[in-house]
Amino acid sequence: MASCPRVCFGAAEGEGESRRPWKVTVRYDRKELQRRLQLEQWLEDEVAALHYEQEPSDLEIDVDDLLDLKSDEERAKKVRELIQGCAKDPEEFIRELVTRLKGMEKLSTPGRK
Repeated sequence: MASCPRVCFGAAEGEGESRRPWKVTVRYDRKELQRRLQLEQWLEDEVAALHYEQEPSDLEIDVDDLLDLKSDEERAKKVRELIQGCAKDPEEFIRELVTRLKGMEKLSTPGRK
């Protein structure tokens, strides 16, 4: 029986030690993430300040859902529906929220390049 040469599909000698294993990461725009974090913190503080009859933790305002809406009027209407039952007049809060949403983008996983 004749001996056949071996074929190896791997790193060349010495190459394996210096290469790091592959990692898959998702990269977001850091500024947009910071803006989103600031908005979420502001929302949490303002919702608590409205003095709800229900626990504020029961209320969830999804920023991405609001950004999906086409107009500021639709966003304001949606927020009014969500915050029914607060002791304070929510109109100033709603105007400020709609203003803060301008120029923001939905957070989604970036596509492949």
